[in-house]
Amino acid sequence: MHEFLKTPQVAATYHSEWQDGFGAQGWKLNLAIDDPCVIACTSYTGAKSPTSVIVHDILDHLISGFWLSGYSNEARATAIHGLRNGIEVCSSYEWMISEIVTSKYVAESLDNFFPPSVFKKIPADILPGQGIAFLLEQENIEDISNLMLQEFINTGIKGIPVAAKNWEELGLDFGKMHAIGLCLQALLEEADKVVTEWISVEAVVNIIIGNDKCEFLVKSRDPIKSVNLERLVDI
Repeated sequence: MHEFLKTPQVAATYHSEWQDGFGAQGWKLNLAIDDPCVIACTSYTGAKSPTSVIVHDILDHLISGFWLSGYSNEARATAIHGLRNGIEVCSSYEWMISEIVTSKYVAESLDNFFPPSVFKKIPADILPGQGIAFLLEQENIEDISNLMLQEFINTGIKGIPVAAKNWEELGLDFGKMHAIGLCLQALLEEADKVVTEWISVEAVVNIIIGNDKCEFLVKSRDPIKSVNLERLVDI
């Protein structure tokens, strides 16, 4: 059974301004609506990827079976993102590693980030989350970062067959993930225009993902409006 979903459908909520400490505008997946590590986003893609963060969250995380927060989940989802869009992932891993080595506290277990030869150097009495600070007192930061990079790459590679299995369990063709991603991106851009034109404070969308067609069922709560957006998956 799939880790999070029973069918290839996800719901998201739009706020013109989220009261989450960031004041972000955009969509947030309902499954993670209470997760403070997940920030709302729009259809904006940036320079590196042809699809936005929320498409990454849907396809590379949830559909693939990896939760939306946590470095080990992000390592695996980043590998799927790279495979889906044909882009390199090492720079993304390096950014995550830089964040880890400059943190005084890392909540996740360090055995996700280091080979056993390094992890066993951490004394048993070190407080949870403070192992990284201990290692950086003993080891060169560049050496630690290089070891972590290899572990991130390995974790990402190991996640690919897991993701393929989860896609199959939902009846989705893993080989079509690039085309499905572009289809979702186009629909998301349409949905962004719709809620902007409606001057919506809050809206919800039910996203239906298929191998041949995807749909966005968008409803606004203020004003009360709805629209059904659909698009074929181009191969």
